[in-house]
Amino acid sequence: MAPFSAPRFTMRLRPIIVAVAVLLALVAPALVDSTPAGASLPPDVHQGNLVPENPRTDFEQILDGRVLAADRVGDRIVVGGDFTQIRLADGTVITQPYLAAFDIDTGALDQSFLPTVDKKVLAIEAADVPGTFFVGGKFNTIDGVTRRKLAKIDLGTGTVDPGWIAQADGPVKTMDFEGGRLFVGGDFTDINGSSRSRLAELDPTSGAVDPNFTIGVTGERDSGTRADGFFWGGGGIIVRSVRVTPDGSKLVVMHRGDLVGGLTRWGAAVIDISTTTPSVTDWQTDLWPATDFVGIVEGELSPDGSYFVVSNYIGNYPLIHDVVIAFPVAGGAGVQPLWVTQMFDSVYGVSISDAAVYVGGHFCWTEGPNTPVSPTYVPNPTGGNQYSCQRQGGGVWPDTVFRDQLAALDPATGLDLGWITSSNSFNGVRFLRVIDRGLIVGHDGDRINGFQVGRMGFMDLGPGFDPGPSCTSSLDANGNVVINWDDDGANHFSIRRDGSWLATVDPPTLTYTDTTATTGSHSYILRSIFSGGVKVDTDCGTVAVGAPPCGLTLVGSDVVVTWTDDGANHFSIRRDGSWLATVDPPTLTYTDTTATTGSHSYILRSIFSGGVKVDTDCGTVNVP
Repeated sequence: MAPFSAPRFTMRLRPIIVAVAVLLALVAPALVDSTPAGASLPPDVHQGNLVPENPRTDFEQILDGRVLAADRVGDRIVVGGDFTQIRLADGTVITQPYLAAFDIDTGALDQSFLPTVDKKVLAIEAADVPGTFFVGGKFNTIDGVTRRKLAKIDLGTGTVDPGWIAQADGPVKTMDFEGGRLFVGGDFTDINGSSRSRLAELDPTSGAVDPNFTIGVTGERDSGTRADGFFWGGGGIIVRSVRVTPDGSKLVVMHRGDLVGGLTRWGAAVIDISTTTPSVTDWQTDLWPATDFVGIVEGELSPDGSYFVVSNYIGNYPLIHDVVIAFPVAGGAGVQPLWVTQMFDSVYGVSISDAAVYVGGHFCWTEGPNTPVSPTYVPNPTGGNQYSCQRQGGGVWPDTVFRDQLAALDPATGLDLGWITSSNSFNGVRFLRVIDRGLIVGHDGDRINGFQVGRMGFMDLGPGFDPGPSCTSSLDANGNVVINWDDDGANHFSIRRDGSWLATVDPPTLTYTDTTATTGSHSYILRSIFSGGVKVDTDCGTVAVGAPPCGLTLVGSDVVVTWTDDGANHFSIRRDGSWLATVDPPTLTYTDTTATTGSHSYILRSIFSGGVKVDTDCGTVNVP
């Protein structure tokens, strides 16, 4: 593919880097409940499969506003946002603004934890001590205690930690606690009297500002004029997401600012935090033109830390808006995207498991698994997301699929994975978070996939979900790929090769033979489909398919039989049950000049030392 360049936004963007290392480690042991209560889940927790398409329906329901943040803290899901009311199971409606906790197994509101928060919550992160968590947002007090924009809370006692103090002068939008280090981002300029521009590292025990981390995000790139002449005036918090790589060496900052540490880093920056004095790395992308605005809404890092994904909004043209973009964490100047996927309307929430990139927003279409890979493919040169939520024809253009505000994308390609669910939001799905048990969805609707759940939905894998059956792929004697698997109790099994679905079979059948694979390397995925919409994907491995071991070519009325050398001492050719000839290597061809008009089938017998004989079906040919 031609190198990516910012002005050529109408080109079709598919994977520029051929593969993302270790993107689909789809078979992993279940790690449910292996984390101590309250401990932050490590980013390498693997779900191993797609979450269910249907949400749990036993959670007591948030009725208004939006859920904008959530995390698992022990056996609770703690949620924050700008909501104010919750309906209990008996129908009672209580006022509980901005922050609440629910039992992950029963869905019941934890009525021992009903804090009084004066303004909205934007970030929640499980903390170092079991049962505690950090919270960020626009608030100034919690339960009457002054805590400007940041606090640490003990879920067990329901109180603010009196020993953790970090007072900020502006909103905190994002935080990440990893490897004992806590980073926060937003739109502040000062924390605890120390000058910090939108980015800071805090002590997880005391809240003190780390004196060694002084890198800030300055300037704004949130306003500008698109290539089609549309002007966007900007607004909103500048630093959208901060994430630490699993090895603790790098901090990825996804933002709408101009400079990071005094260096031009539009859209994203990678900071080396492995030394006493952190520094901005050479990582830099030219994706956003100087005249356009950076429309990043959210960002997330992959479980293995090799790539990150940003969601974008405001218009479908050029292809840096209303899209999902994946970047490698590694790189220097001029880093190009791994892939760019069009969503045709605003994308807000994004979260990543080892099985999928989950996205939510105001969109209704995305790129299906058969979308062309050609860099010259121009699907929608005039933009036009006004059509995005109309089910006209086959979609916005051929190969798009309808996805109503929620979608799951292939981490390797950005193409749709066939996870079909929906939200009835007005503004859209604003928040997504993958946890070990599933996926938390925050939106301004009250139904997900038709089920009434209020402002939060939880796609639950369950406390003991099955990571999938054992699955193998191998070649048979005829060079066809044979997929075999164990029965895991699924209702149906679907087989996918290189991102395209081949077939669906039902038990008791536990095998499938792919007779259409071409020469080359092919990867296979088995999807187990259970009742209730649960889908479990299992990696069956990669198989190298060689040239056909035996083939037939018609030359006039003669049939030419050719084959590959498999190390045999002799080769015998049979037509319609009768042996024609035996030849020895290096001869690997035989011409049958005696075949009469009609259909004939041919078998090649390889005869090895010791008398071993292997027969290969060469196929059937019609002689004129």
